Amino acid sequence: MDLAIHDTWKPSYWYCDACNRVLLHGEYRFNCTVCDNYDYCKTCVETIDPPHPHKMVPEFAYGHEETRECAKVDMATAVRAAIAMYFDRRCMGTRDVDKENPSIYLDSYSWQTFHTIGGRSKKFGHGLRSLIEPRGYLCICAKNRPEWMITDFACMFQNIISVPIYTLFNDREIAYAINNTNVSVVVCDKQMLPRFIDLHVQCPLLQHIVCMDPISDITPSMINNRLSLHYMGDIEQAGSIKQYDYVSIEPDECLTIISTSGSSGFPKSAMVSESAFRAGFPRWCLPSSIERVTLCYRP
Repeated sequence: MDLAIHDTWKPSYWYCDACNRVLLHGEYRFNCTVCDNYDYCKTCVETIDPPHPHKMVPEFAYGHEETRECAKVDMATAVRAAIAMYFDRRCMGTRDVDKENPSIYLDSYSWQTFHTIGGRSKKFGHGLRSLIEPRGYLCICAKNRPEWMITDFACMFQNIISVPIYTLFNDREIAYAINNTNVSVVVCDKQMLPRFIDLHVQCPLLQHIVCMDPISDITPSMINNRLSLHYMGDIEQAGSIKQYDYVSIEPDECLTIISTSGSSGFPKSAMVSESAFRAGFPRWCLPSSIERVTLCYRP
């Protein structure tokens, strides 16, 4: 018996209509696209002769409580509910690259579960509280990767206003966007790190830079006493030790500040409230047993 996800061995809400066996949480169930609520287990769909006359579509059988953490309606609560609901389900995947030639992408992906992404986001949010207070402004600037979303979730959990900035901005545009939003903390990847170190002299409120990648090759001579550099992994580790309560947000409060591309001058900043951002997610807290994958090119 193959289990698509096998962190736990508890009964699901489904059973096989052929052998009457209760399917396990995370096991594949094969659902008939015509018959109402009709499922086979993997063994029966492969061995029953004659086979079921209609198409059977593989889906995951889940058995977790589907209403936890959904009583309060805000983005942070919804993200935490998804983490709890689908904790051992695949959440974010990155395309693998050739080890000898990293410029060559492979056809496989490396996945992190909702449990992993959620745990990292919560710990990173706790760790960020040593650098920034709730309702402070934090810039995210990196190419597309799980750490981008982990940072965004961490900001939601601690009511920190995220300020995403394009990596394609020139130095003048980056400095303008940071100063225009009073950013005090920047979270970036290793490629953007040298640029932010150089630009910090133009950004008087910038106090901390958190790099998503290890920064062992950064020397003290590259910075001064006004700027602190941190590794994201160290912040997560600190957050696993010292934890804070979640900080709630009001619907009309600013959740994020999104910058325009800057094609017609300096980038313009758009303040997006929590309720406006949440309106983009119509299936609010609705459980899904469908394994749907969405491709994301930019963060």
